[in-house]
Amino acid sequence: MVEVLKYQTIETPLVTVNIDEKKIDIKGSSNLLDPAGFYEDLSGLVEKYIDVFKNYIALNFYIEYMNTASTKWMFYVMKNMQVKYYGKKIITINWFFEEDDEIIKETGEILKGLLKIPFNIIELRD
Repeated sequence: MVEVLKYQTIETPLVTVNIDEKKIDIKGSSNLLDPAGFYEDLSGLVEKYIDVFKNYIALNFYIEYMNTASTKWMFYVMKNMQVKYYGKKIITINWFFEEDDEIIKETGEILKGLLKIPFNIIELRD
């Protein structure tokens, strides 16, 4: 069962949760001038579902574009997950990028290097 947690807008990504597969997907662009509210809410939702799912959750990022402020706040969400991971939860981040999108790929590599939780960088091919 897939449930929409936040609807996609011109400035924000779509956020869905799949309860059966224990995953949260973030899809689209993040181009907020002040993303604090959006990502603080997202962090709270992630924490809620980490507790609901008990022992495993995957956070999947399918990002088309993001500005610098959004990158900072995505890292904030991931860092909060890392704290939960050390609390004996199995948490995986999957960072998806389009075949020719080097910027999103490199952003994923930087974020992966800053964290100590399972972080997969996955190329999407047509």
